[in-house]
This record gives sequence, structure tokens and C-alpha cells, in this order.
Amino acid sequence: MSQSTSSLYDIVAKAVSQAKREGLNPTQINNMLEFSQSTDNVNDLLIFIMRQASRNHFTETAKILVKYLKDKDIMKAREFLGLFKWSFEALSNVQSSFDNFGSMVSSFISSTNANYTGSSGSGRVSYEHHGGPNQGRGSRP
Repeated sequence: MSQSTSSLYDIVAKAVSQAKREGLNPTQINNMLEFSQSTDNVNDLLIFIMRQASRNHFTETAKILVKYLKDKDIMKAREFLGLFKWSFEALSNVQSSFDNFGSMVSSFISSTNANYTGSSGSGRVSYEHHGGPNQGRGSRP
């Protein structure tokens, strides 16, 4: 994994952890992602995030997002927001804080191990695939 890829996931983890501490509503993440799809200018998105943060009191999360997104193009911003959304949703029941991708994954594993009871007892899990690889991550079909 390259340095830039690693830091992308670490920043997503930091943003998710901060968003959980600030009690960010998942609707706000959806609003950011939807707005990113309506513009081709990342600066418009930055202003939208700052405005939403000031109205809804998630300023520290917004600072993390804006700091990372300010030098990115809109496609990278959409990818980041999609990963942020997925991670936030996946960790909705996790109570611990984390500051990097590895600790975020460990928190998820710890929380799901405590709650996992396989339906067949065989330890096998089936996965369904819905849509393409970018489905739900800010890309249009």
C-alpha cells in the first residue's frame, strides 16, 4: 500500500472517529456526498461542508474533511466521502476511538466478534454483490 493510499484510509478513520465523538448525523454525510455529485468544483463542496458544520456543530470533523479535500479534485473528493460514509455506517455500533485505519479495522473486528453468531454454525458467510465497484461511493452508474 502506497504512502498516499495509506494516509487516505488513516484520514478516513480519523474523520469517522471524530464524527462519532461529535454525534454526526448520517444524513449530514449523505448531504455532503449528494452535494459533491451536483458540482464539478471542490471549492463549492468545501464551502458546503463548512456551512453545514457551523449549522450542525460538527466543526472538528469538518476541519479534518476540509483539510484533506482542499487540494483534491472533485472525483477524489467523492471517493473520500464515499469511504467516509461506508466506514461511518460500518462502525455505527462501535464505541471506541481510533486514529488510524488499522485501529479502525481492529475496532470493527472486536465489535463484530462479540455480536457474531453464524446462522449455520459453519463459520461460512455468504456475500451479495450489488452494483459495480463504485456503487454507493459517489459515482453515478
